[in-house]
Amino acid sequence: MLPDASAPEPRAARTSNPTSPNRRAAPTAPRRLRTLVVIGLLAAVAVCSACEVIDPGPRDTIGSIAVAATTPTVTNVAYGPEAAQRLDLYLPSRSSGSAPLIVFIHGGGWNAGDRTVVPAPIRHEVDRGWAVASIDYRLVPDVSWPTPVGDVKLAVRFLKSKAATYHLRPDRVVLAGVSAGGYLALFAGTTPSGSYEPSVPVDLAGFSSSVDGIIDWVGPTDLTSLATVPPTLGVTPSVMVGNFLGCPASGGAALAGCPPDLIADAEIAPHLDRSDPPMYLAYGTADPLVPVSQSDVLMASAKAQRTKDDVWRDKVDGASHFVDGGVNVVQQDAWIDKVLQQSF
Repeated sequence: MLPDASAPEPRAARTSNPTSPNRRAAPTAPRRLRTLVVIGLLAAVAVCSACEVIDPGPRDTIGSIAVAATTPTVTNVAYGPEAAQRLDLYLPSRSSGSAPLIVFIHGGGWNAGDRTVVPAPIRHEVDRGWAVASIDYRLVPDVSWPTPVGDVKLAVRFLKSKAATYHLRPDRVVLAGVSAGGYLALFAGTTPSGSYEPSVPVDLAGFSSSVDGIIDWVGPTDLTSLATVPPTLGVTPSVMVGNFLGCPASGGAALAGCPPDLIADAEIAPHLDRSDPPMYLAYGTADPLVPVSQSDVLMASAKAQRTKDDVWRDKVDGASHFVDGGVNVVQQDAWIDKVLQQSF
């Protein structure tokens, strides 16, 4: 199975150089030129179509932040009729109005894992006034792609339908996932409401499964490429991906038993377009299982299609497949605030 990437892994901290000029003295001509250059660079960053997140200093990762939300407020809520379609809710203590919502999707190679493991940088958002719903979904080998995608979308519809019950904002919903869950967040978040949902309950048909943002930590974006990765971290990627797609390996080349049109449809890239919600990506630069290059396709698409600075990537320096201890939480919070305010 794809290991759960929610365990913390430290990374060396680096601090960035200050860019604010000293304005106490009248600038000389060279200093004025340098100031203009800095302003120009900042302006370019402000309008970039896909931005890299600054490598954090020691106070920018979750290790320096106390997280109060440790246990769910409401547990074992059924969002569908299947035994695996359950979720736990972490609700903020703030009583001022309804809370925006993060729907968290666990990792585990699509064949393992459960909703009880919610990384600290996600639970941290509860302390900032967000609600978090951690969901289970049906796993391989009981099901195969795209059934887990439909489960994620069903959970979104259900939670929107219960907005009044749990004091949620149905107009501010972010999907967040790690590893296999990151793939599901990307796929469910970038495909239209109603697609890959074979049967929508009548009572949920009036609620869209579209979301307002996507947080993806180390999610595979290119299954064909992932299937060629040599065995690592106790995982044989070709077997894992073949099982997920419903065409288990039977020898020969990776995914040889999978219909090409099925593989193509399960990839993230064909579904990306300029209507996609904002994205926050985090990938370890030393990940042997889901290389940081897996995020390049997303960044390339963003650069080609977007006009807003709403796709940010945190390349977690030196991290393997377990990135949350090194995610730049300060920058992730800033991105989340922009989603909340719709201020990209």
